[in-house]
Amino acid sequence: MKRQYILVFLIVLLGSGFFIFKTVVQPELQSRTINATVPVLINYPEMSFTFTYPSGEEGYTMIEPPLPPSTADGLEKVFILMATQEYITFQSTSTEDMTTPPTVTIFVVNPPEDDTEGDRMTKLQAWAKQNPQYSSFLSQTTLPEVVEIDGVQSVTYGTAGSYKQKVYLMQYDKKNYVFVGQYEEEGDSITQMFNDLISSVTFD
Repeated sequence: MKRQYILVFLIVLLGSGFFIFKTVVQPELQSRTINATVPVLINYPEMSFTFTYPSGEEGYTMIEPPLPPSTADGLEKVFILMATQEYITFQSTSTEDMTTPPTVTIFVVNPPEDDTEGDRMTKLQAWAKQNPQYSSFLSQTTLPEVVEIDGVQSVTYGTAGSYKQKVYLMQYDKKNYVFVGQYEEEGDSITQMFNDLISSVTFD
């Protein structure tokens, strides 16, 4: 008999950087794991962006937690990527002993209309301050830096907490996108995967 998988959803760092468990997802999830490690293209036309990640037994597993039909803050989609072997261990761990391994999380948010003055990047950072559950903006360890992702101006910065994090924040087609890569040491395997994923992002 299959057991129900328990997945901690929306791992975020707030204030002093400790984990907040916002929602616990208890459906049985399909992991999309395949035998060989191969790049998988994720393309959701309604989300206006694509990205690629390495799937497989020696790669990563992607989880798409179910969301309520609507949320007050406009959250539309969440993707969670976890190293497949760590995900397998995570599934078989009791809730009492559960420790969430580092993940890559992508949030797609359709924010309310912002009529305040300021350019797009100013408004985006204001939104990030108001929504630290996604942006971890209040836990910054580096100053925000403006970069381009597929021609779209983006803000990137580091944070610290239970894990170190690299965050990319951008707005496209009236949606806010937050890419959060957790890692233990700079240059480890999940850091490289996150960097490659960011490089693969395209906007339609």
